[in-house]
Amino acid sequence: VAGANVTITPNDAGNSITIAAAGGGGGLTLPYSGSATSSSDAFSVTQAGTARVGYFAVTNTTTSSDAFRVQTSSTNSNSDAVSAFATGGNAIEAVNNSATQPTFYAYNSGSGPVATFGNSSTSTGDIVRITKNGGTGKALSVNYTGTTNAVYIENNSSGTGLELKQDGTGKAAYFHI
Repeated sequence: VAGANVTITPNDAGNSITIAAAGGGGGLTLPYSGSATSSSDAFSVTQAGTARVGYFAVTNTTTSSDAFRVQTSSTNSNSDAVSAFATGGNAIEAVNNSATQPTFYAYNSGSGPVATFGNSSTSTGDIVRITKNGGTGKALSVNYTGTTNAVYIENNSSGTGLELKQDGTGKAAYFHI
């Protein structure tokens, strides 16, 4: 089944199998599907070289399927569907070549916030920075139809709660009702 360069090692105690390939070959037959019940990672890959750990691409230009989907059924608040860590560089980088679709879309059908950003260090860097170069669209647009504040700022520091700086020729702020 495996081939001359592939070894399959079962681990009955750990309820797992190890598939190894010599000479850079494969070992999984696609499409592949599997499941596990274990206290260890169901699938783990480590890359010590300079290439990616994984690459997924959908080349069908008419499909409506995701290139990669992650889902968790855990109700534990410490269980994330995706967790990203980086020692250098961005933990997540998103680039979208579509002229009409957002690069990042987040939706929460529960009662919690859609996004939370924080900085756990004492660095002087911004928590959120929005940069827009050119065009006529707004750098930040808030469209709210609820019954409470559209924007609320709570500042528990000795610094300014809201600072507006305008280096161009337009107004720093414009309020209308």
